[in-house]
Amino acid sequence: MYKAILLLSFMLVSGAYAHEAKHHVMGSVTAIDSAHVELKTTEGKLFSAQLAKETHFVKDSKPATLSDVKVGARAVVYYNEGESPTAVKVQLPPDK
Repeated sequence: MYKAILLLSFMLVSGAYAHEAKHHVMGSVTAIDSAHVELKTTEGKLFSAQLAKETHFVKDSKPATLSDVKVGARAVVYYNEGESPTAVKVQLPPDK
């Protein structure tokens, strides 16, 4: 029951930013710096998105920062297409 409530609250809080983005991808972070994030998707493909001043970082339904994103971490990147994908939000799961 606790997990269901936690998951529901996570989805509700994170939904606001997700509506601003048209696409999302899930995977493991393979590279991160101040300009971009790269994931290996659940399908095994590499995905890269630019980071902008407006990119939001969320961890465990709370605001996070770029420094919270670590190589090897699981993440969901919500993004908009353009010349190159631009991340609207980078969502991280809670620590185990």
